Amino acid sequence: MDKKIIFFDIDGTLIEEGKDDITRSSIEAIHQAQKNGHLCFINTGRPKSIVGENITRHGFDGYICGCGTYLEYQGKEIFHTSIAPEVIREVIAQSQKAGVDLFFEGKDGMTFPPRARTKDVNELKKGFQKQNATVWEYQYESNECYQADKFMIWFTPGEDMTELKQFLQKDFDIIIRGEDFWEVVPKGYSKASGIDLLLKYLGRDLNDTISIGDSTNDIPMLKHTKESVLMGNGTHWLKNMVTYVTKDITENGIYHALEHFGLI
Repeated sequence: MDKKIIFFDIDGTLIEEGKDDITRSSIEAIHQAQKNGHLCFINTGRPKSIVGENITRHGFDGYICGCGTYLEYQGKEIFHTSIAPEVIREVIAQSQKAGVDLFFEGKDGMTFPPRARTKDVNELKKGFQKQNATVWEYQYESNECYQADKFMIWFTPGEDMTELKQFLQKDFDIIIRGEDFWEVVPKGYSKASGIDLLLKYLGRDLNDTISIGDSTNDIPMLKHTKESVLMGNGTHWLKNMVTYVTKDITENGIYHALEHFGLI
């Protein structure tokens, strides 16, 4: 059997909402696939700074983080791109003008506003601090540089976001994650672009690839890889985009997916 490269989303795919660790059956399946010669990669919207020990201790072959803005293979960083400091300052100014909450995600840490309007952003900030993640604050009038690979925007549903959206679309791709928040990534970067960069590095091609995810920011990789899997607990309308729908995360979905493709 040809050796495959398998890409796993984290939240909702490997880790159940409200939980802290990968399910036992998923870990066993991944390790068996690796023993059979297949490569297992994390492919996540999370920046590397918040891919914690609860993930890294399980021995993945590498990581695509921040929607393709960071790549790592066997412990070695092989690619990283950040948003230019002058663009970051302009984004901060435009977010303040629009009256939205904005926080940056980077390889080295997270940067939050000094005061957030929304409960979600305040809770996220506190949550990352409790996890001992590196968390900074930006100042609206400061010229200080902040390291960031991508960012998130929270707003009140129903607000007119037209002007901000037009500004962002010059340099960024917007992933609509819900009625009140966007995930914003430098134009041209995605979970799919990260796969292409990795394949070029490894000298492999898309015929060897399988991706597993559950939500809208997984669409680029699910549509890109040779085979694709939607978790049973995933966004329902994505099922027409994939080649296989597995069981729910709580019903050993990862194990059943790898078994379905003959990888374990």
